[in-house]
Amino acid sequence: RLDFIYKSTWFVNIKDELKTSMSAIYKEALEAYLEKKELEKWEKGALLASADKDYVSLSKELGNIDGKIHEY
Repeated sequence: RLDFIYKSTWFVNIKDELKTSMSAIYKEALEAYLEKKELEKWEKGALLASADKDYVSLSKELGNIDGKIHEY
């Protein structure tokens, strides 16, 4: 149970300072956490892709078509 946190002085001070509800604080914290995890996932994927010689070669080949940018 987290009742001791809700009643602690520092937590009430933070809540009052932010002028927001507990659910809003939790929602923001969860959103920040999920965003961080998503970024970590993309960074790991980029790192793995950059270490794959076949992938790097293919991306260079596909990315260098007359120096033009093609959108799909």
